[in-house]
Amino acid sequence: MRILAIDPGPTECGYVVLEDDIIHHHGVLPTGDADDEDRQSIMQNVVRGEAVHYDAKVVIEMISSYGMAVGIETFETCVWIGQLLYSAQLCSARHPGRIYRSTIKHHLCGSSKAKDANVRQALIDRFGPGRELAIGTKKNPGPLYGISSHCWAALALAVTYQDLGEACCVDPAREMAAKYARRHLQGFN
Repeated sequence: MRILAIDPGPTECGYVVLEDDIIHHHGVLPTGDADDEDRQSIMQNVVRGEAVHYDAKVVIEMISSYGMAVGIETFETCVWIGQLLYSAQLCSARHPGRIYRSTIKHHLCGSSKAKDANVRQALIDRFGPGRELAIGTKKNPGPLYGISSHCWAALALAVTYQDLGEACCVDPAREMAAKYARRHLQGFN
């Protein structure tokens, strides 16, 4: 299955297209102002191109709450997630998936407390082993050659979905029902 994985951010979105552990293409696109129609159309064209022409499954990294105060960047990222989900729903028969970063870390590193460097190393080990085979050099590029910045997070997202499928995706209805059940049960204790 072809997967378009997107790591959204307030200023840039990283994306990776993965199929059977082969990276077809990747990139980092500017997002910036969510009201900027030019920037919206760039990301929408990437989504449309993959979802329509290749029937790719679109997966997007989802923000989760840790109970701490957040800034404007988090809210801008939420706006981008919504726009990307909307674009994917318009372009594809497949429902777009959302995956929490903690799920990705736990899958690749065995702990949701893993850092970005640990996730990157897990990807290098998977596609290598070792940096020389995984990333390579300009003269002898490996499968991860050119991956940088937000593309590492997008690749981790794609690999997690490829390995776990729909089971790793966020199901808002299931989460709300579980939250309600916990609150309801606490009332009886």
